[in-house]
Amino acid sequence: MANRASAIEFLVANGNAVEQARLQVFLGNCPALDVVLKEIADRQRQDGSFAPFWDAGAHSLDATCYHLAVLEQLGVTEGQIVERARTFLWSRRQEDGSFQEDETYSAIAPPWAKPGVLEATLYLTSNAGFWLATAARDDERLTASAHFLVDHLGQDGRFPTYFHAHWLAAGFLFGVGEIECANALLAGLEKRLAILEASQLAWMVNALCLHGVSRDHTLVDAAVRRLMNLQQADGRFASEDGTWQDVHTTLEALRALQGIGAWDA
Repeated sequence: MANRASAIEFLVANGNAVEQARLQVFLGNCPALDVVLKEIADRQRQDGSFAPFWDAGAHSLDATCYHLAVLEQLGVTEGQIVERARTFLWSRRQEDGSFQEDETYSAIAPPWAKPGVLEATLYLTSNAGFWLATAARDDERLTASAHFLVDHLGQDGRFPTYFHAHWLAAGFLFGVGEIECANALLAGLEKRLAILEASQLAWMVNALCLHGVSRDHTLVDAAVRRLMNLQQADGRFASEDGTWQDVHTTLEALRALQGIGAWDA
């Protein structure tokens, strides 16, 4: 059984300012966000984008999606920063509904962001579609993006792309009403649940539930049960990316387990 108090203790002792604010939001409090939001706003470019870690001069679709995720976790889903970021995402939409980084980054972008590569395009379309659909589920432009993903979905419920793109795509497709295809993705994920680490489980649960997948869904229920058994003795949920990501993973796990009776005292 996961221990809520020890997870919170770990986060209070180790989280930075943004992570502490996220913790307070997840606990149902209303933290002062002025300093945190100013820090994020100062990093945002005039076109609404954010720079990725792989090139400080790039205007990145992927990095902008990441910042929208951070803002959502802070309870900020409207306002200038969010609207400018969404405007930038729309600007990266291709005629076929897909999303790609700018072609000028082909030589420097990492594999998951490389323009013109199907694996990257499917991931970025899933990611951008996911965040745009939180505010514009009925937008016809997203219908084309959903169809782009559906056209690449295999009979086994898999895309030829990165694992995490599958739950982003499932949440996006569920949110825009492509329920049959979303369910195919969920069934495919359920078959591979046993190989997921804590950070993946928490990310998946939060992503799916944000777009309306029921917490009673068999995949979500099974993921939560597995996640509960992965907490460490000091309260953290370890990230497969290294200890530097343990605070983030623990925050995601805290959110995933909130309100479903998964915590003991």
